[in-house]
Amino acid sequence: MTLKIDLKKLTFLPFCMLFVLVCEISLAFAGMDGKQMLSYALLALVIADFFVITYLYARAHTATNFSMLVFLFLILLLVFTVIGGNDLKGAVFVFFEVTSLIMIVDYYRDNMKMIVIACTVAFSFCIYYNFYYLITNPSWIVVADKDNAGYPLGGNYNQFGCRMLCAMISNIICLKFSKKWLLNFIPLVLVCVVSLGIVASMTSLSCIVLFLIIYMIPSRSIKKIAIITIISITLLFQFTIVFNGNGIENNKTARYIVEDVLGKDITFTKRTEKWDTGMKAFFRSPFIGHGQVDTDWYQANMVVKGIGPHNFFVNLLINGGLILMAVFIFLTYIVLRKIPRPTDSTMQNILLSIAILFTMMLMEVYAYFFVLYLFILIYYYGNIKKSFK
Repeated sequence: MTLKIDLKKLTFLPFCMLFVLVCEISLAFAGMDGKQMLSYALLALVIADFFVITYLYARAHTATNFSMLVFLFLILLLVFTVIGGNDLKGAVFVFFEVTSLIMIVDYYRDNMKMIVIACTVAFSFCIYYNFYYLITNPSWIVVADKDNAGYPLGGNYNQFGCRMLCAMISNIICLKFSKKWLLNFIPLVLVCVVSLGIVASMTSLSCIVLFLIIYMIPSRSIKKIAIITIISITLLFQFTIVFNGNGIENNKTARYIVEDVLGKDITFTKRTEKWDTGMKAFFRSPFIGHGQVDTDWYQANMVVKGIGPHNFFVNLLINGGLILMAVFIFLTYIVLRKIPRPTDSTMQNILLSIAILFTMMLMEVYAYFFVLYLFILIYYYGNIKKSFK
């Protein structure tokens, strides 16, 4: 008698793979004293996971339109990086991380409950560990350059927000599986807000608080209006201010709104200068961009304080120009087509999380992994909903 194991019905294997993957992409041990070996170990496990799931995935032939477009996006990023002679190692790591996520989700899409729970546990662990580090290692308080203080969660306090948003929306979905997840959701929210407050990451803190306020609105119609308003303002800001670079500083109306009404620095802490130099870098190679670039490239091509353009879409144009942007827009389109009609409260909360993430991405650059994770929650929502009580 032959014992045959159905790998698709196993939960322990994909749970462990997702836990390792989320921890590797969420925690930045490489820049922390005494933690480099842990960083290497996580990366080695992710590479091992990649080959395991590639073997299973290739045998199953489970590719969807979503996964095929993501693969195209990543392959183009690799090709453009080679053409540009830039950070191929970084592009390969991105390929391993994102394709592993996509293949795991595709292969186990009939068990999306397990996938969401695994990601919730992993994201929550990372956030709790980061909070523990902040409390037990207060030396970060007196570091002059807090951008490089060595925070576990993303390596930079400006990277907290996207990871926390992914954790909270995942936990919100888990509440539909069981109300027992409140035992994690309440302390998770408190830890997120307190963590952002003590490191003074005001962009992330204000966006996370806004997310929680709108999340608690019981009316679906009001929540819908709020989501549409956030998306509209974000798009308007992106096209009229970010893509306009330093032009905002010479606009009297914009200066009045930002400085007199909002009480903010007209340069958004020198971000307008970063956007301007980022767009100039894009125009030097408008169709294919420069591929995956590293710190040295940014320092050579964007002579401003801070690393990178501090805007997701400017960074996307730098990575792959108009071609990669077009693939991303089409990917967004096929994801949004999956939104059910009518839209229930849980789907509204997922859309809210994406709207807030895109708002935060006006001021920061986040890994493609986190954006695609939220896209997954929409694209496979039909599978997720089957487990709701």
